[in-house]
Amino acid sequence: MDRKDQYEKLGQWLTEQFQLDVIVCKITGKRWAFRWSNIADIENARRMQLSPDIGIVIPAETSKEFDAKIKEALNISWFEK
Repeated sequence: MDRKDQYEKLGQWLTEQFQLDVIVCKITGKRWAFRWSNIADIENARRMQLSPDIGIVIPAETSKEFDAKIKEALNISWFEK
């Protein structure tokens, strides 16, 4: 699978599973580079690192419990593939 397609697939999966506005990024060191998004901009956003090289930008209103749900679902559904 093309790496770019992987970012798109992850973003679409997050959107479908959690009805979430999301920007998927590639992490290189301290730099977060845009790879896929279902929206143009998220106002009042925060970052969440999913793996050493993949992160997402999500609305700041989401809770820490919501973060745990995302990570748990990803461990089961995404990173096992």
